[in-house]
Amino acid sequence: MSDEIAEFCGFTSNWEMLKANLDNQELLDLLSEFVSDDKDGWVHEIVQALAEEHYDYVDWEQLREDADDAKMQEYKDNR
Repeated sequence: MSDEIAEFCGFTSNWEMLKANLDNQELLDLLSEFVSDDKDGWVHEIVQALAEEHYDYVDWEQLREDADDAKMQEYKDNR
């Protein structure tokens, strides 16, 4: 719906309209709000990817869960 409003105003997207009308600080404040209110987990995914790429982060719990799942699937397949 807001895309339609942005298009009416001559912009190709909401993002283009925001960039044209908000300064850098306002854009950062908006980003901060979205990051703080991440209900879909996309910020977690980005942070985890950055941590893995730049800080040698390993999610040991996820590795254990994946290994357990693989063992369970192997057990089910061999029954």
